[in-house]
Amino acid sequence: MNKYILKQEVLDAYDGYVKAFIKGDTKEVENYLSFPNYRFHDGKIIEFNEFYSNLNELKNRGYKDTIALSIDVVEINEEKAHLVLKEALRVKDNNEPLEQISSFYIFIKEDNKWKIKFSSAFFFPKKTV
Repeated sequence: MNKYILKQEVLDAYDGYVKAFIKGDTKEVENYLSFPNYRFHDGKIIEFNEFYSNLNELKNRGYKDTIALSIDVVEINEEKAHLVLKEALRVKDNNEPLEQISSFYIFIKEDNKWKIKFSSAFFFPKKTV
């Protein structure tokens, strides 16, 4: 298949993941993850069998949206893709910055759908850009 068509499929999957994340719908987010799922956190790789973030806790901190996403699928074939979220800003209900983020994802093709298998993120609290 054409590399650009594959890239668009991964970008579409990531868009669905972000929309579910913003809605705070953990079950919908899990539709975009391959389990077991892996995350590099605190210097080690951690395995998860359900979504690892507490979206309610994030909402309690005032999280409303993720904006200004700079995304690139840096490499892809028919079974694996590397997607980099170069930067994005999470904002609060009042549109004030909550935190700046940067992440790396490995997507795999599973049951003919692109799903996140591995992620690693940086969080920079209260960046104003």
